[in-house]
Amino acid sequence: MGLFLDESAVRSGVPAAAQVARALLDGSLTPNLAAACGLPQPVDGYLVAALPGVPEVVGPLAERGRRDLLWHHDRGELVLLTPVTGAAAGVDAARSRISDALRALLPMVGVPAVGVFRPQRQVADAVRESRRLRPFAVAADLAEVLHAPEDLAVDRGVARLPEVAAGLRAVLTPLGAGTELRRTLRTLYRVDLHRARAAELLGVHRQTLTYRLNRIRELTGVDPLSVRGVAVLAAALAAEAEDSRP
Repeated sequence: MGLFLDESAVRSGVPAAAQVARALLDGSLTPNLAAACGLPQPVDGYLVAALPGVPEVVGPLAERGRRDLLWHHDRGELVLLTPVTGAAAGVDAARSRISDALRALLPMVGVPAVGVFRPQRQVADAVRESRRLRPFAVAADLAEVLHAPEDLAVDRGVARLPEVAAGLRAVLTPLGAGTELRRTLRTLYRVDLHRARAAELLGVHRQTLTYRLNRIRELTGVDPLSVRGVAVLAAALAAEAEDSRP
């Protein structure tokens, strides 16, 4: 079922989901208005994602007409908001709703995005935080369309400590610049160490992948499949990605 507002709002031609989102963003959403629009009450807060979106994204969003997915589009930026109830489980469900919407809207939106949870009174802060963190997600080149802030903890830490970043980048120096070994490492970590999937994405035989991983271990002195190796090499890749972050 779709959202609904009063008759004057309907006549304005602005979809209800967009109007409610605007009220959330400017702090004017009242419990009565939320209830009238069919939003769940009470809520623990909202999960918010801000990302680039072309104007044409408005049509498909309006057609969805979901009570649990609000949106606001302005000057090339799309903000998606969804209510969260039920603490951790509610946040997981909210992430799924926004992720599904983003996948359905490709290629009209610029994924990835970062989903930030905040209480209703801090929704505008969540938009700013999502906007601030998105470049880290883009530079990290991860596979998902939506990330949690904690997914980017290493990337953000590296950005704050230039001397640590320099040391981490040095770990990868023996691999050479722009080599297949670097691409192999990044691809393997993007798919959570799933070697068959990594080999498929790289277009190589699994034996070739094994050879490359052994070569990475020989050159860096770090086993890319060990717990320590994943931590060190993933952080090193994050340090390199920081150099290209917008």
